Amino acid sequence: MNQKPFKHWWLLALRSVILIILGLMVLFNPTGGLLGLALYIAIAILISGIVELVAAFENRHQEGWGWYLAEGIFDLLIGIILISEPGLTVLLIAFILGFWILFAGVLQIAGSFSARKDGVSNWWWWLLSGIVCIGLGFWIIRNPVSVGLSLTVLIGIALLIIGLFVLLLALRLRKVANKIAEAVHG
Repeated sequence: MNQKPFKHWWLLALRSVILIILGLMVLFNPTGGLLGLALYIAIAILISGIVELVAAFENRHQEGWGWYLAEGIFDLLIGIILISEPGLTVLLIAFILGFWILFAGVLQIAGSFSARKDGVSNWWWWLLSGIVCIGLGFWIIRNPVSVGLSLTVLIGIALLIIGLFVLLLALRLRKVANKIAEAVHG
């Protein structure tokens, strides 16, 4: 039997401890967690811009390479702005979420009228959910910081849950590794 996959179970255990610590840090400091998330997004956009610029210059002899150049410059500038203003990134996360939910609500209301026209008996559920989505979307847009903090708390809880499940997996792998070692060394 090959015990290689189970031999390094402790790496999973280490990962789980890191996830649990990170989850607790986010839960006990949601504002810091939200700013960290904003900074992470800003850095990702900045790196994306750099990669797009490199790709544009590598393909400068191809037709349409200017679009990649423009996108790279745009992402690079947005990344720099968002890194220098993480509060702006926090607000943008909530606004994007708010407008997305608002738009989804409008589509649900339109769909409910189509469903009513088609004779669907529960069309009013779609109408009701659309109205709720529009209200929620407006609330998110009006309260971006509180929504961001709520999002951060949910991320913290998710990190804790993932960390605990990874720890359980690591402990199970340790048992398997020990059984394999006992069978091999007999």
